[in-house]
Amino acid sequence: MKDDGTWMSEAARDALLLRKSSEEFKKILAQCSANRTKHKKNGKVLGTHNMGRRSAIEQAAEMAKNAGGKMPTAFELFKRAHTPKRKEMVESGMPMSVMESFTNEIAKLDEQGISYKKYEVYYKSAGGRKKGQVFGVGNAQSLFFGSSVSSTAAAAQSYTPGVLTQLQTHHEQLIKEAVDKVNQENEERLQKMNQENEERLRQMQSQIELEMMHKFEERFVQLALLLKMTLLLAEETLMKMALTLRLHFSH
Repeated sequence: MKDDGTWMSEAARDALLLRKSSEEFKKILAQCSANRTKHKKNGKVLGTHNMGRRSAIEQAAEMAKNAGGKMPTAFELFKRAHTPKRKEMVESGMPMSVMESFTNEIAKLDEQGISYKKYEVYYKSAGGRKKGQVFGVGNAQSLFFGSSVSSTAAAAQSYTPGVLTQLQTHHEQLIKEAVDKVNQENEERLQKMNQENEERLRQMQSQIELEMMHKFEERFVQLALLLKMTLLLAEETLMKMALTLRLHFSH
């Protein structure tokens, strides 16, 4: 059913009709129409925005709810907003350009072993701030990116973290500190255990050496006594032999 505007006042309706008949409005209308139909596949127009009437902040809240309270990153929100239900990114235009730039940059940084923040990579991939807006995140941009106080080109390309980014960065830092503390405590505990084991091993070796020395001394004494008895026995035998010989030659 076509809206004839009868629900408006006559003055408001006349102002609207005058606005719609202006060349400026027709130019904007034509540009919007071209933007909506420039992405096609097999002759079918592909939408570049797939959240319906839901705002970016509402979409981010829903994604967080489905993820157990974990807020999405700027790229995750962008991808959700520009991915149709058939799970394919648009094949041309700004969304695909941002997608390729982001994934390529992440792959390059990972390959080079360089640490990075996904928010900063996305900000750069989206072309920074244009006319005060960061592409792909709608009214949720303040969650990820801080507001720019300057309108210069340099300021538009300069990344400043938003409220959510700062909170997540702080949360990540707390987790890192907790993990580092646990790792340090485990390392200290392991080092202490190694020292205690080494001390026990030294004590065991000393005890074994002492016991072996005692046994060696006992065995040495036994051998010495046996040798002494053997020598005495030999001496006695020789004396008997000498006495026997003496008696034999005396006759």
